[in-house]
Amino acid sequence: MRLANRTSPVRARRRASTQHSPVPRSLRGAGFPSGHTALAFASLSFVSFYWAAKLLHAPRLRHSGSLWRATLVAAPCVLALMIGLSRIADYWHHWEDVTVGSFLGTATAYTMYRLRFPPIAEGAEPLAALQAAPWALKSRSGDRLYDGEYPV
Repeated sequence: MRLANRTSPVRARRRASTQHSPVPRSLRGAGFPSGHTALAFASLSFVSFYWAAKLLHAPRLRHSGSLWRATLVAAPCVLALMIGLSRIADYWHHWEDVTVGSFLGTATAYTMYRLRFPPIAEGAEPLAALQAAPWALKSRSGDRLYDGEYPV
């Protein structure tokens, strides 16, 4: 049975920035945790972890300044934080939703990063390359890292 005059919550909800009062939580349809924040922190934290490892182990950048590197590594996390804060400012989520979403996203990003790469302090080469073909990797001096025989 369909009610003709009933407005769905999706159509009834309006952006809070166009109203003078906050949108009630029942009309927002907000979930716990914030999916937008979790996705933003998951993707952008992964980029931040990757850039941190690459910049830490770049041979030509060892003696250059570190402020620009820290800024570059922090930029994706700041963007993710801005996405989370926009969800609070537009009254789509409470701060608790955004905080838990950011923790879940960052934990997911670190887990996915560690499945593919070693810890940031140890290197930036993918683990699959280290496990599948260790003889194919070269050190900075050009010597082979693999001491055993090459597979046939």
